[in-house]
Amino acid sequence: MDVDEASTSTAKMAKIESFESIYPGVLVSYGKFGKCHGSQCDGVPFETWPMEGRNFCEVCATKEYGSDFKNAKDLYSEISDAKLKCPAFDNEGSCKSEDIDIWEFYRGSCCEPASKVLTENKQAQEKQLKVVNQFYKDDFHSLQGIEDSHENTKNIIEKTEERLKREEMALKKMMEKVEKTKKYLETQKNNYEAEKKSINQCEKEKNESLKRFRQLSYEYHSVAAELSLDDEVEAKENRKQYLYCRVCGEFYNDTDRRKSFLTKCGHVACLKCFKDDFTDDIDHSSCPWHIRVMDCENEYYQHDVKTLYE
Repeated sequence: MDVDEASTSTAKMAKIESFESIYPGVLVSYGKFGKCHGSQCDGVPFETWPMEGRNFCEVCATKEYGSDFKNAKDLYSEISDAKLKCPAFDNEGSCKSEDIDIWEFYRGSCCEPASKVLTENKQAQEKQLKVVNQFYKDDFHSLQGIEDSHENTKNIIEKTEERLKREEMALKKMMEKVEKTKKYLETQKNNYEAEKKSINQCEKEKNESLKRFRQLSYEYHSVAAELSLDDEVEAKENRKQYLYCRVCGEFYNDTDRRKSFLTKCGHVACLKCFKDDFTDDIDHSSCPWHIRVMDCENEYYQHDVKTLYE
């Protein structure tokens, strides 16, 4: 066997040398998923795939089942739960821990002495360098990803803060507008109530004037007939209805259909319409306009009714 073949053979043997032979006395427990049952690794990987009752690292699983083994249905990986001793367990100042994971072991992060411990075993040196270098690459890419995400989050925060300021300004303006609208509404409500009072007062005064006008126009019917009161609709209507009773629809005459009015409200009807509701038991009645023509709830006695010819 020449020198090159011997070197190659030694390299192959180094790749499959067990973890325990490289780091004697540090393995406390493989745990449930910390041991690889393949022959292409040192037996203590960082991740294993449980298959057919055994655990395999990615290298050994590829050797055993092919490169597409990850596509198998319901197949998933498990993180190693192997437990190890502190790399500086026998050194002064060691944390003496026997419960560190494989990441802490290679990084030497469990205590200060562990971060400085060195080994003379060439296989262990090579293993440490490869693993820690891979850690560095993974951490570097992870850091880049997190930093990119952090920068993106920063940009989102800044944009969101700007949008919030705009929305707060818009809200402030809207609230000012709301307050102005509230004041305007309150003013209009006050105006409405004032106008309502004015309407009621005007309605009362209009009714009083109309009541008196009716009494006078029928009392002085000959004069009223000659007047042209174009602005008084009620007067025109009264003149149209001058010849007959608006309650029963009968024409006025000189007997029971004589034109009469009620002194309390000024409503005009024939005398018979005023007296029809009187009975022996009741000596007063309601204005006939109450039901037949328009609402009027005035009650009266016979002496409250006056004829226009008396």
